[in-house]
Amino acid sequence: MQSNYCKVTSSITLTHMDDFPSQIINFYMNLLMERSKEKGLPTVHAFNTFFFTKLKTAGYQAVKRWTKKVDVFSVDVLLVPIHLGVHWCLAVIDFRKKTITYYDSMGGINNEACRILLRLFWLNALGGSHREEGTEVLFMVSDPFMLSIFRAS
Repeated sequence: MQSNYCKVTSSITLTHMDDFPSQIINFYMNLLMERSKEKGLPTVHAFNTFFFTKLKTAGYQAVKRWTKKVDVFSVDVLLVPIHLGVHWCLAVIDFRKKTITYYDSMGGINNEACRILLRLFWLNALGGSHREEGTEVLFMVSDPFMLSIFRAS
């Protein structure tokens, strides 16, 4: 089991609130996963801060092993932190609602990130045993400024 603590071996200075080091984001994601084990709360899996960048630059094969020990389709919610160079955003994949919601405190829209996650988790990964033969699946990508419905059959 991973422990939920930050190493204090390097000094961490925050000059801007949007400039959180990835260790702090990963620490918080781990806390959310632990909390989700409490009765009555949605089950959560959170990817680390390097996941999306690796997925975007190197594709599914590069991150395939990152999901080897966890069935991401057995949880209610997946959290994917996304670093845009100057600040952090969060994509939330909610399998209960079949939505991908992108949160950006600066109001940005990242259709590319939503498409990448949709392709990974719905079209590629769900093409196999997680979906009954012949069923059609609707998956909604949403944020405050956009709403798109994708069809995968």
